[in-house]
Amino acid sequence: MNKVTVETLTQKIPSSWQGLLGAMATKQHNLMSGEMWFQEMHQSRYGTMLSWADLTDAICTEEPVLENDQLTFVPRLLCFAVGLQRSLVSFLHLHQSDLPQTVLHTFLDTMRKTKIKDSWVETILQMFEHNIYKTDKSDVKTLAFWQEQKYTFSTENATFSSDLCCRLQACRPDSSPWQTRMEQTNVFRTTVTPDESTQQHMGEGVIKIDSDVVLCPMEVDVTPEELSGKITADSDAEDQTAVSPPEQVHYTQRPQTVVEMLDTELKDEAQRLKEIWHNGGECSGIPAEVYIFNKISSVQIQAICNLLDLPGLSEDSVATACQHMMQMSPEISYSHCTEFVRRCILPKLKLLCQNASRILVVTLTSLTQKFPKQTIDGALVPCLIAEEMGIPQADLVCRILKEALSAEHKEYFTRRLLESTFEWSEPVIAVMQTLTDTKTDMNSTTLTLLVSSLEKGSLQMAKSLKFGKAVLGIISKYGKQMNEDSLVTMARIVDCHKSFMRKAAQTALKRLVT
Repeated sequence: MNKVTVETLTQKIPSSWQGLLGAMATKQHNLMSGEMWFQEMHQSRYGTMLSWADLTDAICTEEPVLENDQLTFVPRLLCFAVGLQRSLVSFLHLHQSDLPQTVLHTFLDTMRKTKIKDSWVETILQMFEHNIYKTDKSDVKTLAFWQEQKYTFSTENATFSSDLCCRLQACRPDSSPWQTRMEQTNVFRTTVTPDESTQQHMGEGVIKIDSDVVLCPMEVDVTPEELSGKITADSDAEDQTAVSPPEQVHYTQRPQTVVEMLDTELKDEAQRLKEIWHNGGECSGIPAEVYIFNKISSVQIQAICNLLDLPGLSEDSVATACQHMMQMSPEISYSHCTEFVRRCILPKLKLLCQNASRILVVTLTSLTQKFPKQTIDGALVPCLIAEEMGIPQADLVCRILKEALSAEHKEYFTRRLLESTFEWSEPVIAVMQTLTDTKTDMNSTTLTLLVSSLEKGSLQMAKSLKFGKAVLGIISKYGKQMNEDSLVTMARIVDCHKSFMRKAAQTALKRLVT
């Protein structure tokens, strides 16, 4: 494949991101130099606002290339040198949580359709997919992609892992299974240099790598006291005329607070936005200060939320702030949006002691429709597992489940709730009953989590009529999808139940078994 010049390709990247490519290309496509450039742009008052959508759109745009005398089109990313490809994909993976979901999925969809020749780039893309799969197992494209990925040990690694497992089983409490292997095997595929002059300068047992990086094997079994004695003995044996190094003075630096991580310009911008929101700004237009959420890093978001005093907003101001968030273009990143929802919406839900006001219901419904997973992770699930959980919170969540969430996102909500730690109570039962009544789809993983959670609460809720009704509904709706182990567990749950719903549940289970 013919390579277009780097200069030509760089000119096709948005000017705000060209500095990233320049930083990566200066030091052998160094990822660290690119990350330093990115952090400097974030923290500098003169830095321009960076749009993730602009970057991914630019590197996903197809370029015509000649391959085996045939004209083909490949994403612009693959036209760069391999080293720069690796650095760019690694940089995006490093900031995966900062990318808006639409931007991330568009990028991965493009890469799925492309044949990746470099194994390093392909591996990083698989890590992207795996992270999404762990977060959202309902993503059909990612699930199909990940199920096709099979890792095979190389011969060298297979031998190493087998040997390590044997030594782990046989090792004693006072010994380390690592030391022998580290002394005998060079896992970095380097060669030990037997040159005497080299060892005189570098010390015994030092492995020299071609890239001039030196690794010193660590004595795992040496205690601090033994190490101190060894150093003293070695020092006495050295030439007495050797000049000892000057004493080093160590200064303890006070760590920065989260607010101190912000420069003056960001603080001023946050203060202006705080005044707009707390004074009940209009929803019709979006103030420029709102885009501060696209200028900050995942560490600075906490400091910004502290300065904005989001829990102190009135419900009218919350509606204004959420409206501004939904109007942002490019949209706010996943992690920033989740943090905003957690700081702004969750406190309002926890304080409910009666039915939620109309304005709060409308705000939460609109926000959930725009950012479903972020609202689930930031407010809905944390609200249900909080100590303040009660009937008002459960009623509001049930309403959101019916009016704002699609079937896919209801399954996501169910799985996220079941992965959390909570105690079964009547409000939780009401939410679970709503999920069953709305015929929420559940895959095998989610069903296993549900059955396990029901078993944990079965003794505590043994006399609860509502719990028995929920168990009967789950058996009727999902019983045919359950495996044999889950059916056995459900039988134990029904057997220990004390309300009159027990007999109906037992009958429903018998129909499934026969």
